[in-house]
Amino acid sequence: MAKVMIVDDEIHTVRLVKRLLEREGYDVSFAYNGDEALKVLSSVTPDVMLLDIMMHGLPPKDVIKSLRKMGKKVRIFYFSALKENHETTDRIKKELISEDDKDYIVGYIEKPFDNQDLLNRIKKALKN
Repeated sequence: MAKVMIVDDEIHTVRLVKRLLEREGYDVSFAYNGDEALKVLSSVTPDVMLLDIMMHGLPPKDVIKSLRKMGKKVRIFYFSALKENHETTDRIKKELISEDDKDYIVGYIEKPFDNQDLLNRIKKALKN
């Protein structure tokens, strides 16, 4: 069973995505910020992570640095309400994705999202 971790400070979003993924048979863990994510990651290694780019606590870039230090290879989708083709989003994505992070980041999922699209993207990431 594939493991997916949701890291998002929006409780409603975490609950919704968790239910959706569990119905599809995924083992789901979650955290409401980057600091909580590191605590969960000390005992869980997800195959895929949905990582919000705008939340309190430890920034996403530092979550990825910590994953690297732990030796954990996780496929990460940045997960955000910022529009994918928006100028601000492009600037933030450039700041978030360094050369070292490109082997972790597999995509960007915009909120609100289509449930089937989210599932399809996770399935595709798991095949690669």
